[in-house]
Amino acid sequence: MEYETLHVQMFGKFVMHYGNTPVALKKQGSAKTVRMLQMVLLAGDEGIPKQELIDTLYEWTDPGETISRNRNMNNLIYRLRKQMTAAGLPDESLIVIRDATCYWNDQIPLEVDTRDFVKLYEKAQHAIGYEQTTLYQRANELYLGELLPANLADMWFYEKSIYYKELYVKTIRILERTYRRYGSYKELVDLYGRAATIYPFDNWQPELIRTYVDGSRFEEARQCYNETRNLYENELGMPPTPEMRQCFEYLKRREHSYIQKLQINERLEDQGGPAPSDLGPEGTIAREIFGGRFRGAYYCSYSSFVDYCRVLMRSMERRNRDMVLVFVALESSSRRERGKGKADMEELDTQMVILKEVITSCVRCGDAFTRYGSRHYILMVVDTNKRSCRRICKRITDTYKQQPDSTGEIRCESLRPQDVGIQTGIWEGQRQG
Repeated sequence: MEYETLHVQMFGKFVMHYGNTPVALKKQGSAKTVRMLQMVLLAGDEGIPKQELIDTLYEWTDPGETISRNRNMNNLIYRLRKQMTAAGLPDESLIVIRDATCYWNDQIPLEVDTRDFVKLYEKAQHAIGYEQTTLYQRANELYLGELLPANLADMWFYEKSIYYKELYVKTIRILERTYRRYGSYKELVDLYGRAATIYPFDNWQPELIRTYVDGSRFEEARQCYNETRNLYENELGMPPTPEMRQCFEYLKRREHSYIQKLQINERLEDQGGPAPSDLGPEGTIAREIFGGRFRGAYYCSYSSFVDYCRVLMRSMERRNRDMVLVFVALESSSRRERGKGKADMEELDTQMVILKEVITSCVRCGDAFTRYGSRHYILMVVDTNKRSCRRICKRITDTYKQQPDSTGEIRCESLRPQDVGIQTGIWEGQRQG
């Protein structure tokens, strides 16, 4: 006989559905029957020793009561069967005992969120790239709250809850690194927002506020700060944490800077030019152009890259500089034909983001590069000959291969202005003169 699947949720609350029908256990008998069922479900395929069930449910008593406790345990299993049958499940022994160990009756299909959560997490550990991120996302979204919060006073359930919480936090830390690498602010907001809802006193709000600020969502950041401050004052009688106060200062600085830029842009549009206060060594324009810290090669749009290269070519009139264009192509490491499906394109884009970070770290901050098409980057390397370019290409290739999520192959080609018939220092205007 084929049975429906029993679906069980234990994250956040205890809910069961047999097929599409909710399972509501009547309040007859002891709550020990429900706790026993939950312990067997959490034990999974390994089962749980019957003695462990007895010790947890009946606590430690006189050893002379072992026989009576064992009899009570058998009665619990029988009462659970009757309660589940009354709730719509088949009239079967849901818990079977083999070699003094209790198991769920595998004749009745079972889906438990805690099992699925662990399986997704373990599968993600052995995956790479886009597939790995997707698996961690699914595991993270499956965690809807603390494990069986009504049972946390019981040490057995509390220890299990700590285990699942640690895995949940690990999914957050892994996903946040991926999201930050790709600039996925919406995903970061969702990630921290869920964590702050599930664990409002675990200090996830500062992460959420900083993400709001980095995305210039200042109103949401301020609202999150105020709600968290009120929560701590009303529930704990405490002021905001040091991290929260730092976030508030960060919010004020970033919002002030953002408003200043908007005001400058509006004034320039209205007045047709900069105000006197924007000019000079203390002015906003000079500070914005000359300020900031530079890390690695400069990435820009293709049109800006062309303008940058043309300015360099013009400077060769005054100084004979060595300049080399380097074409970096990302190719599939698989011999099969490249796929054009959504998953293939998402994986390609993921690899291009990784390659962008590699180029930024491997090339000097005085050089620039841009993306061209779906598989190519173009670098303009200054004061470097072709031989040095080969070393740069090797450094990019080796660094890319060292990235844990890299799956492609790198091919580089270099080209000098002379290779396309352009003579350095000789310009069209000079020829005409």
